[in-house]
Amino acid sequence: MTDESSPGADRTGADPGRIAGVGALPGYDGSVLDVLPEGIVVQLASGEIVAWNPAAERILGLTRDELAGRTSVDPRWRAIRENGAPFQGDSHPAMVTLRTGEALRDVIMGLHLPDGSLRWISISSYPIPGPDGRPRSVVTRFVDVTERRREEEESRVRDEMHRHLFERMAQGVIFLDSSFNLLEANPAAERILRFRGEELKAHSSFHPAVKLLRGDGSEMPREEHPLVLATHAGKPIDDFVIGVKYPDRDAPFWLSVTQRPIFRPGESAPSHICSIFTDITEKWQAERALRESEARYRLLAENMADVVWTLDPNTGRFTYVSPSVEQLRGYTPEEVMAEPVRVALADASAENVFQGFETVSEALAATRGRRSVRTDRIDQPRRDGSIVPTEVVTTLLHDDSGRIVEVLGVTRDITERVKAEEEMRKLNASLEKRVMERTSELTEANRELEAYSYSVAHELRTPLRAIDGFSARIASALGGQLDEEGRRLFAEVRWNAQRMGQLIDDLLLFSQVRRVGMTFSAVDMAGAARVSFSAIVPDAAAMSRISFSVGDLPASQGDARLLRRVWENLLSNAVKFSKDRELSEIRVEGSIEGSEAIYRVRDNGVGFDMKHVEKLFGVFNRLHGQRDFEGTGVGLALVRRIVARHGGRVWAESEPGRGATFSFALPVGKGSDTTAESR
Repeated sequence: MTDESSPGADRTGADPGRIAGVGALPGYDGSVLDVLPEGIVVQLASGEIVAWNPAAERILGLTRDELAGRTSVDPRWRAIRENGAPFQGDSHPAMVTLRTGEALRDVIMGLHLPDGSLRWISISSYPIPGPDGRPRSVVTRFVDVTERRREEEESRVRDEMHRHLFERMAQGVIFLDSSFNLLEANPAAERILRFRGEELKAHSSFHPAVKLLRGDGSEMPREEHPLVLATHAGKPIDDFVIGVKYPDRDAPFWLSVTQRPIFRPGESAPSHICSIFTDITEKWQAERALRESEARYRLLAENMADVVWTLDPNTGRFTYVSPSVEQLRGYTPEEVMAEPVRVALADASAENVFQGFETVSEALAATRGRRSVRTDRIDQPRRDGSIVPTEVVTTLLHDDSGRIVEVLGVTRDITERVKAEEEMRKLNASLEKRVMERTSELTEANRELEAYSYSVAHELRTPLRAIDGFSARIASALGGQLDEEGRRLFAEVRWNAQRMGQLIDDLLLFSQVRRVGMTFSAVDMAGAARVSFSAIVPDAAAMSRISFSVGDLPASQGDARLLRRVWENLLSNAVKFSKDRELSEIRVEGSIEGSEAIYRVRDNGVGFDMKHVEKLFGVFNRLHGQRDFEGTGVGLALVRRIVARHGGRVWAESEPGRGATFSFALPVGKGSDTTAESR
C-alpha cells in the first residue's frame, strides 16, 4: 500500500496531464484517459508504474493497490508469447523502449490473470524523453485482442479443416472460373481424371480431343455438358452421369458429377463453379455385366432342381417360376403364375408366410432397410392332392420407406429331410426316456451308497473306540511290565485308531457338505476368522508363539456355519505348517476385485512346490509326511467343496521354505448353491 502522497495513491497516480510527455502520446491527453477503452500505463525510468487509467485495471484484472509501484519485470506477471513461450519482463515493450528510446507498436502478449483466465493484449510503448534526450518515463498503451485472436484462431481452424477435407476427400473436387478455366483440383480429382497439375488443365473436358459420352455411349455435345447447364441455369446439377474418353486411352471412364455454381454478393451470374465427381466406372461396368449375365442366370434357374421364382407383392402373383415347379408340384409354370400365390400354398403356410412378410416389412420401414432374407418351412399342395414339404429361402427387396417392392425365392423339396428329422425326433425321445430311467437308477444307487457309507462309518467307529480304549487300559494295567518297545507299540495302535476315527469323521463331513441345506445371510468374515482362530489355538502358551492379524475383510453372503468351517481348515493348516518357526506369522487379508470378494490366509511356514499345487485340493492328497504334519488329507478338499457351493473358487501360491498363501473368492452379493467343485 502507498500513502496519499505517493505517486500511486490515486488510480492514475497523478493527473496524467501533469506528467511530462503524456501529451505527446498520439491522439490522447490527460482529460480523456479515464474514459478510454484502451489501457494506459505510465512507468518511470526505473520501470515503476506510477499512473494508469481504469481500462488498465479492467484489462489487466488488477486493483489499484496491485498495480501501484509494480514494474514490468515483477515476477507476479505471468506473460507468454504467441508461441506459448514465457515473455520475459525485460523484453516487455516498456522496458525495451526505456533502454533504446524507440517506440514499439502492436506487440502481442498473453497474460494469465489472477482469476486463472488467459487474456491477449496488443501493446504499444512511447518514450517520454528528459532534458538529456534519454527516456525518463514511458507511456504504454494496450488493447484487449482476446476475442479477435479467438476469431482468428477459429477462422484458421475452419480453413485448415476445409483444406484437410478438400485434400482428403475420396471424391474429386475442382474449382473453375466462369470461363471454365481450371483454378484448383484436389488429389482425388487428379487421380480420377488421370492427370496432375498443368497436365490436368491441358486435358480439360472442353478440349477438342477429349470426347464426352452420354449414358448410352453416344457422344455428348458441348451444350449438354453439366458445367454449361449449371452455369447457364445458375442452379446446381446433381448426379449427372458422363463418360470421358481421352484420345490416348482405349476405354472411357465414367463419372457421376455434381455441379455447384458460386455467386459473388449482389451478382446474378456465377463467378465460379465447384465440380464434385465420383468415378463410377466399376459400378457402370458391373451394371452392364449384370445385364449381360441375366440371361445366363435365367438359363441356370431353368435347369435347377430347385424352383426359382419372383413375386409381385402388390398383385400377389408370381412374375416368374422356373420349369422345375412341375416336378415338385405337378403344375406347369404358366399354371402357377396364373393363380394368386395363396393358391400355391397350403392354408396354414399361406397365412404364416404373409404374416411374416408384413412383420418384416414393418420392422424394415422403421430402419429404412432395403433387403431381408428369411427361410421358412412351407407345405405346398400337389396336383394329386398330396402335400409336399418344402424349404423356401425368400429375399424381400424394399424401397427406402420399407415397402416390399419385390420378392425373390428358391423352393427346395425337403421330403427326405422331414422323414429323417422325424426319425431323429423319435430316437431323441427314446434316448431321453432312457436317460431319465438311468438317472433315476443312479440317484437311487447314490442314496443307497450314502446310507451304506454312513452305516459302515458308524459301525467302524465302535471297534475303533474299543481298540483305542482297550489299548490304553492294557498299557496302563501292565505298567512297568512293558519295555520301551511295548509302550511304543501300544502308542502306535492308539495313534492309528484315533487317526482312522478322524478320517472317518472327515469323510462323512465331506460327503454331507454336498447335500446339506444352506441358509444364506450376511457373514462378518473378519469376525468368523477371529472366532475360528481362537477355537484352533485355545491355550495362551501356543498363542504366544503366533503373530496373528486380521485386516479389513469385505463382508459376504453365505452359510455362516459352512464358511466358518472354511476359516477353521485354512487357519489350522497355517498354524500346523508354521509350527516349526520361532514365531509363526499368520495374516488374514481381503479385498474386492471386480465382481468377487477375495480372502487370503498367509503364513511363513514350510511352503510347497507349485508343481504339486493341483494335488492340494483332492481327497487324501498330502504333500508332507503324516509324522511331520498330522492330518487326514480331507481338509482342503472340504474347503474347495464349500467354496464351490457358494459359487466361488479357491487356489494356493507358495515356494518351498517361504510360506504359503491360500485364497478363496466368493461372488459379491448373494451366492448360489452350485454342484461344481471347481471352476
